[in-house]
Amino acid sequence: MARMTKTEDDLVTVTSRIDAVEANFDSINTKLDKLDNIRTLMEAFNRWRLLVDKSLLDNTRSVRQLTSRVSKCI
Repeated sequence: MARMTKTEDDLVTVTSRIDAVEANFDSINTKLDKLDNIRTLMEAFNRWRLLVDKSLLDNTRSVRQLTSRVSKCI
């Protein structure tokens, strides 16, 4: 097996480092995608929560009105 020259050895080192950097970018991109998915889920949850809060408030008002009517009849 032929011995590598300094330039060839440097090229292998640089290539190896580039591969490591690309792997780190892939890892970062994967994490950013997951964070984006979490953000989307949180936005959907907040919209849903507002609807639930409004529905609960409407139900509370309805129960109060019904209670008031029943109290008047008794």
